[in-house]
Amino acid sequence: MKKCFIFLLIFLNCSTQTTQIEINESSKDTLTFQPATTIKSDYEKLSEGDKKSYKLRKYWIQNILKDVIEMTEEEKKISYNEANSPNPYAHLDDGTDCSLDVGGTIHGTLIDENYQLDFSKIDGNRWGNNLENMQDSLFNDGYQITLEVSYNCSKDGKPIWLYGPLFYQDGQWWSFTDTDRIDFPEGEGNYWRQSTRVKVNLGSRY
Repeated sequence: MKKCFIFLLIFLNCSTQTTQIEINESSKDTLTFQPATTIKSDYEKLSEGDKKSYKLRKYWIQNILKDVIEMTEEEKKISYNEANSPNPYAHLDDGTDCSLDVGGTIHGTLIDENYQLDFSKIDGNRWGNNLENMQDSLFNDGYQITLEVSYNCSKDGKPIWLYGPLFYQDGQWWSFTDTDRIDFPEGEGNYWRQSTRVKVNLGSRY
């Protein structure tokens, strides 16, 4: 009986060692043949065009944006009401006449301050979507620096534009219009229109 017991212990011990060796060898094989993985950053995943836009955006935010006074909640409320039912006409102090853009080719511009109205959660009007192109989290940095055309204007027989919903601040209506006074280095991104704040008067002059 004792011999049988000893033989059984030896058999079990050998079986356990064999199983352990097989497991270890299997583990080594798994480690040996496991393919290597490369982790890409969010920036590397962008297309070449989006990489250029991202670099331009970062330069613009760091070097071009002005510090401006924050709008009050009352000013924002007045501005949102105007955006929901915009005036069909507007004019500038220099006599430039503008009419609300109602279709056709839409183009955008870079503005030299952070646009303070947020239409991302408002439905039922033309500004119901984000004003920014948020196709990637890298672009979602809290700044609104691109606006679409909102009014078509004519000055001395030449077309100019106003961009974004009009906004009310310091007892005055404002928008953004094209400028060539922004000091921007030559190179990628110069195809973008560049705009700055301008005073706006609601309604037609006539």
